Amino acid sequence: MPPQTKYAEPPVEVKGLQVFVRTAYPARYNFAVKNYNAVSVNQKATMRGGRLLLFRSIVAVVWIIAMVFAFLALIKAVFVIGTIILSLLYLALTLYNVYIYLSNRSLLNATRLLPAKVAGPNGRYYEWVSVPNDARSANERLSAVDQSAIDSVRKEYVGSNQSETMCMVYTPRYADIYTTFPKELLIHLVAFLLAITIGIITASL
Repeated sequence: MPPQTKYAEPPVEVKGLQVFVRTAYPARYNFAVKNYNAVSVNQKATMRGGRLLLFRSIVAVVWIIAMVFAFLALIKAVFVIGTIILSLLYLALTLYNVYIYLSNRSLLNATRLLPAKVAGPNGRYYEWVSVPNDARSANERLSAVDQSAIDSVRKEYVGSNQSETMCMVYTPRYADIYTTFPKELLIHLVAFLLAITIGIITASL
């Protein structure tokens, strides 16, 4: 397998108000998917909705609109249709992303993804490094990686035409940020189920 020359770009780090406005969990998760796919022949699927629909601000606005329709159903039951349409859209998107998470399983079980105890000199949670296929050669960054993981890489790629293999070294913080189950999935599921429930109740009064 030829060494990677172009890797996935991490999600833009936002601060202040933009944490609410532009944060979307698929961008974080899909970054880990792309890193996994870069080092494995078993390709994983990506989540949907991260470009716009699942920005926190957009989700909040849509939920508020759905709730407004739900309460307007007290005046005229037909307004509940707005609540149902908006809620079903986000419920479908949420359930699809739950399915992707469950079907992908671990995003850290590739040979060329190497766990490290500490971050590298630049303080990042992940780093692409060259693992020499010759055990007599060394890389300073690999000193924080478990030797058995390095041995697995060398065992798999020894005898190839390459003198080294590109691998990604990651820390527990990387795993926590990019590969764990997004809590927003449960929040969206509960929020839009609640909107539909309230809409149906108000429409029936």
